[in-house]
This record gives sequence, C-alpha cells and structure tokens, in this order.
Amino acid sequence: MIVAVAEVRVRLPLAASLKDRRRALDGALQRMRARFPIAVAQVELGDDPHWATLGIAAVAGGRRQAEALRDEALRHLERLLDGEGVELVEIRRDTL
Repeated sequence: MIVAVAEVRVRLPLAASLKDRRRALDGALQRMRARFPIAVAQVELGDDPHWATLGIAAVAGGRRQAEALRDEALRHLERLLDGEGVELVEIRRDTL
C-alpha cells in the first residue's frame, strides 16, 4: 500500500471572515471527494480568514498510481479554487 500526500497552502484574499473562508473551500472539497477516491480536508484551522492549509491523501497499490491520482486531484483542485478567487501559494508533495 502506497500513500501519496500533498499539503496545499492557499490564500483567500476576498475572505473577510472565517465563514467566508469555509464557504469558499467547502464546496471545492466536496466536489473533490465526489470525483476522486481521496481524502481531503482543511488541516490547519487558524484564525486568519485569508489563509488555509489543505491536506490530500491518495492510497493505491503502487507508487505510480498513487502519485498520479494525487497529482490529478491537485490539478482539479487548482481549477476549482481559481473559480472561487482562491490562490494556491505552495504545494508540498510526499509519498509514503
């Protein structure tokens, strides 16, 4: 079993409150879960509404499959968040 993970740091310049941050991210995260067999969630719940960290994990039988699934999910996440006015600032990838 191989787990490919990503930590995604995003900036939400238009979010005025934590509620705005949640609204901007929740829909995208739900669509990600519906489309891909992955786990995705906010992993740092800071008090600044302009910043969030997301975690993504994809499990597969082989390294190539797990990394491909994670990378495809990341590309889709980028498209979804771009439509919400959210900027991807940093993506850290690892495979376990």
